[in-house]
Amino acid sequence: MAVRRRIALIYTYNESWIGGTYYIENLVAALAQLPDAQQPELLIFSWDEADEVRLKKAVQYPYWSFRRFERTLSLPERILNKITAIVLRKRFISLLYSDADIVFPLPTGSRQYFSRIPYHLYWIPDFQEHYLPAFFSSEEIAVRKVDQQLILKLAQNIVFSSHAAQNDFNAIYPNSGLAQHILQFAVTSKPVSTKENDCLSRYGIAQPYFICSNQFWKHKNHPTVLRALANLKQTHPDALIVFTGKEQDYRNPAYFEELMNLREELTLHNEVKFLGFIPREDQLALMQQAVAVIQPSLFEGWSTVVEDAKSLNAPLIASNIAVHQEQLAEYKQKLFFEPKDAEDLTRCLEEVLQNGLHRETYNYNRDVKRFAHEFVQIVDSIVGV
Repeated sequence: MAVRRRIALIYTYNESWIGGTYYIENLVAALAQLPDAQQPELLIFSWDEADEVRLKKAVQYPYWSFRRFERTLSLPERILNKITAIVLRKRFISLLYSDADIVFPLPTGSRQYFSRIPYHLYWIPDFQEHYLPAFFSSEEIAVRKVDQQLILKLAQNIVFSSHAAQNDFNAIYPNSGLAQHILQFAVTSKPVSTKENDCLSRYGIAQPYFICSNQFWKHKNHPTVLRALANLKQTHPDALIVFTGKEQDYRNPAYFEELMNLREELTLHNEVKFLGFIPREDQLALMQQAVAVIQPSLFEGWSTVVEDAKSLNAPLIASNIAVHQEQLAEYKQKLFFEPKDAEDLTRCLEEVLQNGLHRETYNYNRDVKRFAHEFVQIVDSIVGV
């Protein structure tokens, strides 16, 4: 049997950007669906033991091992290095990792630890700061742009999650000279529990509802959803929208309070529920039973929420930004609305309540397999078969 490709993956749990955590979990889960001979060996680099425990709980994979990222040498190791440096003029133990074919997704700030790994694959999720700079501090914009300039200088290969993100990159950085790859990710969700109704009762949900599952960041466009709901309750007084997601925006700390003030201004009380950051299995159970999932975002690189809805065959109401149109090109159970037009969103909500969106079986497992195959193909094209 051929030797398995060895791929180093960087993994960390981060509630402030849970999409990045889910990205690696979903990649590993997708690779696990490949035929055994095609499954690469994975070296998982994580920050601490808790990350390793979480990943092992989230997914199963037969060919992996775990490393502490940026580990420090023990006292005996440091002493041994000092002796060999004097006697042999080289350190016996190095913090530079070399036993993988390629590392992904490589943070520019950690590249020095992987300088002996022959191939590096970088990933830029999106370019939101170039298009919505008002949602960022000047310091964060500067940090992001410096990071992108480093990638332009250091990288040979870069991955984008969508053609939309690739188009943004080439508009901002024409003639970059980088080999560009598209990897449209898919989610691998565990089957929703048969105790779905227990989930509804635990969260006090007793009526048909829409659900909006996003971190509470400004670009996720929650105010438009609240304004559309205020319009909707004039004709549908029993309408309910459930919101899930971490209720802090590190870029705009006052954002959630502003939403609560808007809620009061619009006199929305029984019409909304804010559940905060809930277990993923609960989130998926609520999405599956919702009248429709709402994804109102102003900007995405590739939306995990959209992929979740597709994986559940759930009706979806999405802002008509380019990346959502790309994600939903083959998915029939959807309606689009103008991102900042609350009346247009109201129209979609009313259409779903009055006529529904027929739930058709979508072969999402095909997308999961494509995700795995395309990742392996990208790696093979870089490293060589």
